[in-house]
Amino acid sequence: ATTISVVSFAEQQIKLLGHVWDACLGGRDFDYLLFEHFAAEIQRKYSYNVRDDPRSTLKLLQSCERLKKVFSANPVTSLECELAELDVKFSDLQRDW
Repeated sequence: ATTISVVSFAEQQIKLLGHVWDACLGGRDFDYLLFEHFAAEIQRKYSYNVRDDPRSTLKLLQSCERLKKVFSANPVTSLECELAELDVKFSDLQRDW
C-alpha cells in the first residue's frame, strides 16, 4: 500500500492539507514502471528487446528493484546490467525529489 500526505509547516505548527492512499499500489508496481522505462530505453539505444529473453527480463527487473532501493537513500546513482551478450549502463541517474 502507498500513502501520501501533504502538509504545511508554519510557526511551529503542522497542518494536514490532504491525505490519500491506495491499497493496491506498492513497491513492485514501481519496479515494473522502472522496468518498462528502461526496457524501452534499451530497445531504442541498443536495438535489443529485453522482453524476448526471460533471463534478461529477470535481470533487468532485479536491477530496477536495486535502483529503487538505492534511490531511496541517494539522489544520484546508475543502473548496470548484463543482458545476454550486452552490458547495459545508464550513468548519473537523478531522482527529482
